[in-house]
Amino acid sequence: MLRITVLVLTLLFSFQVLAAIGKISAVRGEAHFLRGAQEIAINVGDMVEEKDRIKTGKNTQVQVVFNDRTIVTIGKNTDFSIPQYVYGDANTSKAQFNLAKGVFKSISGRIGKLAPQRFKIKTATSTIGIRGTTYIVRVIGSKTSLATLNGATYMELNSGKTYDVPAGKELVYNIDTGKVTLQDVSSTSVSVNTSTTGDNKTATADNDSDGGSGSDAEGTTDEAQNAVDTNTSTTQTTSQNVETEDAKVKVIAGSDTYSSYGYWLNKSTQEKTDPYTQAKSGYSATAPIALQGIVGGQSSLTYSGNLVAVSGTTSVSGNVTLDVANGEISNGNLQFTMNGDAWNFSFSNVTINTNQNTDTGYSFSATSLTDGVSGSDYPDTYSGTVKGRFYGPNAEGAGGVFDVNRTPNGGTTSNAKGSFSAVK
Repeated sequence: MLRITVLVLTLLFSFQVLAAIGKISAVRGEAHFLRGAQEIAINVGDMVEEKDRIKTGKNTQVQVVFNDRTIVTIGKNTDFSIPQYVYGDANTSKAQFNLAKGVFKSISGRIGKLAPQRFKIKTATSTIGIRGTTYIVRVIGSKTSLATLNGATYMELNSGKTYDVPAGKELVYNIDTGKVTLQDVSSTSVSVNTSTTGDNKTATADNDSDGGSGSDAEGTTDEAQNAVDTNTSTTQTTSQNVETEDAKVKVIAGSDTYSSYGYWLNKSTQEKTDPYTQAKSGYSATAPIALQGIVGGQSSLTYSGNLVAVSGTTSVSGNVTLDVANGEISNGNLQFTMNGDAWNFSFSNVTINTNQNTDTGYSFSATSLTDGVSGSDYPDTYSGTVKGRFYGPNAEGAGGVFDVNRTPNGGTTSNAKGSFSAVK
């Protein structure tokens, strides 16, 4: 009987350990877990589970250290939940935090480095993604704000518009007015103090009126503080790597249902660099076998959409059309105006590769470009490359990039690089 009891207790303990995704490292004031139908008072040392909802009261602050060493400091009057958290390898790790109201600060841990594309913060009006290390999210009344202290983050509104938020900037979205503003961050530091009061180590909270933008929790346990110290060192190293080795941020310039397009921006010089196109969340490049049946089995398909040119000036947009027939781009055309000059070039009879690697390869590549102005007595000369791929399960969308030189009749050659996205 004793052996059975020990076995049952061991299994129960193992289940509890496996279920825990983090630990409460500091708390001040009154806070509760909402766990299923239960409401449980939060204390230092409590284990945090997936699906937990944490609600804080007035003048309350709670700090959580997750298993991957992500550190979250939750401010007062906040409703924070964890609908999804899996810490594994680069293929299985994922996390989602929801913020219904209030504020939290976070220093990202291993999941933010292993799988940043699967680390999301959801609010009622937006989805926030991380490419950096330290950030603050607030939901106060009609305003949602995202401040990036290190690295880079982005906010995608429910309307589909996406805004990158580089380090030192704070984006504020007002759902009532629809206004989006980007401003300097008022505070650029996150600190955790190890001061204690007696044997019971607790946290102290700021008393600001907007829901908690002051200091982080103080008085963490030794174990939590070690995690903070370790994570801070990692954060500093990562930040240095971002600045020295990859000082670029991806700027989404436009999108359609199936893909988005834009360019990379050098954070130091503000120079636009390489364009890109990519599948939107929930979609992927069309599988080769599906693409083969679609482009080969239909007599005619037409795609139309928008493009952005990233070189020459800061604000250029235009349009693209692609006609597909008998397994090839029968006619493609891109046109825009840059620095007062009209760019209009076409290509035709470009074979669509239905055996490409859909992760890295392009479905088509056009290198024979012509002036797109019909009947021009003084045609411009174009050279360069336009390449793209198809997106969606049935090739509903197409997107790509271009790097093209234009020489007017008797004029000086100029270059334009850009990206495009289109739907049929």
